[in-house]
Amino acid sequence: MLIPGEITIGFYKIPTLFLASVLGVLYWVFVVWYEGRKDGFSSDSILDLAFSSVTLSAVSFYLYSLLYRNIKLYHPNSIVLSLDYELTVSLLCFLSSLIPVLYFSKRWKWSKYRVLDIYSMAFSLFIFLFYVARTLVLGDVNSLALSGLIFVFYLEILRFRGYRFSSGTIFSLFCFFLAFSGILVLKRDGYLLIYGILVIIGTVSIILRRNISVYKRNLPSEFIERIKGKLIKKDRSLKKSQQLLINEDPYLQTDRATGNSESMDEAILEDYQKNVNDANKNIVKGLRIQVRKALASIKIGKYGICERCGAPIDKARLKAYPEATTCIECAPDSDNSNE
Repeated sequence: MLIPGEITIGFYKIPTLFLASVLGVLYWVFVVWYEGRKDGFSSDSILDLAFSSVTLSAVSFYLYSLLYRNIKLYHPNSIVLSLDYELTVSLLCFLSSLIPVLYFSKRWKWSKYRVLDIYSMAFSLFIFLFYVARTLVLGDVNSLALSGLIFVFYLEILRFRGYRFSSGTIFSLFCFFLAFSGILVLKRDGYLLIYGILVIIGTVSIILRRNISVYKRNLPSEFIERIKGKLIKKDRSLKKSQQLLINEDPYLQTDRATGNSESMDEAILEDYQKNVNDANKNIVKGLRIQVRKALASIKIGKYGICERCGAPIDKARLKAYPEATTCIECAPDSDNSNE
């Protein structure tokens, strides 16, 4: 035990793992908000969605725990007794947290698959933080192994997210990886059933996502090659713009160290230029991700098919906006969800 199992705050003794869970939840909400904002979602709406999920999960945790204890007390021969409490309740809370995604995505006309991808990244860090704390409190080697596997998964997803995976893929990979990691290092009562459910959820998500693209698009190969050339050229141009903005960052200038005696007005101007520079870098980064998504859709043979409704994208729209991944009817909504 590297840290105590309880921490005394005033007259109260609070379990360390509970505090770690609270910290993990706060970080989970931050990641959902941060990644959602990067993807173009409304900051207020994505926060509402995150807090709704947290609230529903907390209520569900209490109800599921109460139900589990009652079943265990009054029905000793129940099949629930063969299931591990922590795995069972964790799965049920995870499923409950997804209910607001399905509801609000439909209400706000968001891509639920894109939101699920963001949730997966946030859940990865939550699990990592919780099991690191569990390792420090209990000295559990399996918890350390699981936290390490999850952290590697998060880093790889963070590396390729946005232009290597179509929306919804990360969520399915998360379910598969969680089941695989659990089978390796977290074998408890009923683990095959619990992890089997995760595999089923991931598989169903893939099937439903694939069924959205019900249309086949046969664009002339010459047209595709011409579009591909434009996208590659634009990607290179955006890459140069990114580097130029980095070089122009006022905080990174080599002579900045000699400017400690600058006036207040000059300092304010420098901060303003920094904010403008950062905003421009975010814009260019978003544009480049969109271009790479279009290139990825060409590679997998789905270019010209709307990511949202699966309908063909008008050829004139593709000519004017080669990086388009949605049809004109879905464009106003997709501008906000950035599918």
